[in-house]
Amino acid sequence: MSQFRRPKCLTPQDEPTQRIRCPIHGFLHYSENERRIIDHPIFRRLRYIRQLALTEFVYPGATHTRFEHSLGVMEIATRAFDSLIAKKGGLIEGNLKELQGFENRPLAKTHQIVRLSALLHDTGHAAFSHAAEKVVHADSGHESLTVKIIQEEDLLGSLLTDLYGEELAKWTPQLIKPGKDFPSQLQFLRDLVSGEMDGDRADYLLRDSYHCGVDYERFDYRRMIECLDVIEEQGALSIALDREGIHTYEALVLARYQMNLQVYMHRLRRIYDHYFERYFGCVAQDTPITPEVILSNNDTTMLTQIFKDADDAKGKRGDIARRIRDRKHHRGVYETGATASHYEKRIVESLLSSIRAKYSAHISHLRNRKLWYNLRISDAGAEIGGDLRLSDMGATDGSSSFDAHTPSVPYNASDNVYLVVWQGDDDTAPQVNDENEIFFQVVAGATGAEVGPDERISDMGIDGDSALDAWEPDAAWNSTDNEFLVVWYGDEDVAPLIDGENENFGQRLDGAAVPIKVSGYLVD
Repeated sequence: MSQFRRPKCLTPQDEPTQRIRCPIHGFLHYSENERRIIDHPIFRRLRYIRQLALTEFVYPGATHTRFEHSLGVMEIATRAFDSLIAKKGGLIEGNLKELQGFENRPLAKTHQIVRLSALLHDTGHAAFSHAAEKVVHADSGHESLTVKIIQEEDLLGSLLTDLYGEELAKWTPQLIKPGKDFPSQLQFLRDLVSGEMDGDRADYLLRDSYHCGVDYERFDYRRMIECLDVIEEQGALSIALDREGIHTYEALVLARYQMNLQVYMHRLRRIYDHYFERYFGCVAQDTPITPEVILSNNDTTMLTQIFKDADDAKGKRGDIARRIRDRKHHRGVYETGATASHYEKRIVESLLSSIRAKYSAHISHLRNRKLWYNLRISDAGAEIGGDLRLSDMGATDGSSSFDAHTPSVPYNASDNVYLVVWQGDDDTAPQVNDENEIFFQVVAGATGAEVGPDERISDMGIDGDSALDAWEPDAAWNSTDNEFLVVWYGDEDVAPLIDGENENFGQRLDGAAVPIKVSGYLVD
């Protein structure tokens, strides 16, 4: 241990002398200045955003909010920071002083930056948190809105600048979503807020399991904090873990695994997340979802709207609203374990096809025809032209029964072409519906244009037999011999193989994607 203890705060108003009780950590501490942030309408909004959306439909106690979680993250991140300072304060202080703006009182400044970034890390969440994120934050994620909130003068920017100055206000959002010039000296601080052993992860595991009434969270986070360390590599500091803390970290990983299985990925929780995603999609058609709209709403206002739509709205929006209000969700027809076998996946595909065929007029949301497209991106990250459809499954367009999925794309540098391979369900004669085979398409590297038509490459069983399939292709280019190798696993009944005996198969193609052998050959 070094002689360092927790550094003095920047001002007496920054001392975390105020506290409130917490069922997870005992007490949560905050300062007079932090109280002004906590009382701000933008942060108060988190009181009305549940941590787990409508997980209370499954676990009735799961009504806790992002408000208490954010305070808990600040508490844990601060404890971790103080533990590191006690061990390696001299090393950390010397490293930070090399960074412009941290020449004076670097530990006090970084102590406050860690607290602020931990406190504010979730302020950009929309109503129902992650449930609607694919629609509400489709392009950037909630972290981008969080950064905007912290930086914009008319949101929290002016308050942070008044309380802590421009320098600290500038660095706080960097720990949440680093920019391209983020200094390596601060990476270990970001890891305390958002890393493998961070305050966010530790708090939500402990808090979620407590309110859900499950015991999967049991890992000794206090021990893990005590075992945190920093190491210096090439002038930058990284978070490390003492040998004595390995078992505690393993317990954290196991806790995440169990919570994902039993809570976060629970089938009923997921179906209501799906409803929210579809509902917000309907809302977005009528009202553009801007940052201002996000910040003016919370779970309470959106549930009020959902209840109103359940009574008044027609069509899909009204149907979804009634399902949420009345807890009238779709029922499961088949369920696998945590790791589904290939056989179980085939059962799911067969069931889905049967359901589509029987109830196609009633389940339009299952029409998930997957046709693979390509979009070329420059080295500067800009799109080159538009996206182009590559696959063409089904004799005619407009049918949701024929899909393309699981693509693989090797590049032939000699001929400047890509080979795109995928698993597809095609009914173009002699194939029939539900007969999955492997297809490929050559794409010109210079233009992104298709070179010739897409072609079938695998041949499992007799054509027209939907019981014998090929799945999940992968492909690679051999630069020495200028040829491709495509591999897949398949169900073949050609002697000595029998139906249900899955093996790995392969097909060689020359550099121009012409098969070197007529049909796929057995690999193992």
